[in-house]
Amino acid sequence: MNKRKIIALALAATAVLGCAAPVSALDTAHQAALQSLGVIGTSNYAATATRGEFARMRVAVSGRADQISSTASSSPFSDVPYSSEYAGYIAAVTSEGTMSGYLDGTFR
Repeated sequence: MNKRKIIALALAATAVLGCAAPVSALDTAHQAALQSLGVIGTSNYAATATRGEFARMRVAVSGRADQISSTASSSPFSDVPYSSEYAGYIAAVTSEGTMSGYLDGTFR
């Protein structure tokens, strides 16, 4: 695992585990680092991430974000339209086995 991936994973883990803590200068630094690596966007940093957003983060950390289309050619799950901005990321993480859907055919 290269140094960039290790740093990104450490920062992502710190951000996820520290969600209940108040925002401080260190949190702001973590947010800026995760944004610069493309792991998180500029939206609400303190909000709970959806599974689709987490799939995008997972792909960003893996370093394959530039290889993934932001949409898919078909719907990977019944509740994920092919036009969803997360469809390509969801298809990628489910095909590699790092995330999965539910038995009823949904991703939620």
